[in-house]
Amino acid sequence: MRSRNIVWGLLFILIGVLLFAGIFLHADFISMHYLWPLFVLVPGLSFEVSYFTERKAPGLLIPGGILTTIGLLFLFEVFTNWSFSSNTWPVYIIAVAAGLYQYYFCAGRPGGVLLTALILTAAAGVSIASNVCRSFFSVEPAKIIIPALFVIAGIYILFHGMGKDK
Repeated sequence: MRSRNIVWGLLFILIGVLLFAGIFLHADFISMHYLWPLFVLVPGLSFEVSYFTERKAPGLLIPGGILTTIGLLFLFEVFTNWSFSSNTWPVYIIAVAAGLYQYYFCAGRPGGVLLTALILTAAAGVSIASNVCRSFFSVEPAKIIIPALFVIAGIYILFHGMGKDK
């Protein structure tokens, strides 16, 4: 099956499901207000499908992962009326990491890519932890995150050491 057929088939199925949802839920899902994220999601999925059907050009996974993740985020944001956008912004960082992780695992583990993806994931994780602290605990994030980082670093040093003993 050609990758183009898969992408178009999935797109038609998604539109059909949205049309059915609009009929049964009495909502107008088929409008540019709701569907513009597909202009980001579909190219991302087509990059993904292109790689996974032909197993050539793993570099396609980087923009594929980024666009697919951001397209899914945009769909979520549109259908929730952007009410979570102040907390979901770290997903933009995670999107780049997702593309890099895919590339790393499918391109023979090129050097430097994993470290970059891990740094981005850590940055997004700290941002998410900061959002959680601010939203749920009404605590200034730095007051929790910095001590937590020291505790995590201490645990790591205890069990793995900072270097080899001489």
